[in-house]
Amino acid sequence: MLRSLSRVALVTAALAFAAMTDEAAAGQGLSFTFTPKGEQAEKLRQGLQIMTRIQALKNVARVEQRGSRNGAAILQTGGTGNAAAILQSGRGNSATITQNGSNNSYGILQLGRGRTSNVVQNGNGRTGFTVQIGN
Repeated sequence: MLRSLSRVALVTAALAFAAMTDEAAAGQGLSFTFTPKGEQAEKLRQGLQIMTRIQALKNVARVEQRGSRNGAAILQTGGTGNAAAILQSGRGNSATITQNGSNNSYGILQLGRGRTSNVVQNGNGRTGFTVQIGN
């Protein structure tokens, strides 16, 4: 399972860097959201919920920030088994994840300056990942 998850993460990272356009290189930034279906969704969900299994908690939220003037918030209501992570490196980034329901998982990675991402998951079993790269 971890090998498959590592491959998904590696492919996701490679796609992010390969998708950089001239606008991204010129300081406009790059953002993409990955919302897999089927087996890939299950693997992403399992990877994001590893924290839940390890810590044996009902809902897990993690925020990691490096840099200055970054803001992040995670709200989990109405269910169990949710996992959310926001990782920010840079300055002036803003991200929120709201999870209403059970067994949802989402991750946001922001690199650079001035990126904004707001995600709402309503229902059960939803999963996704957003990567934002900017100057």
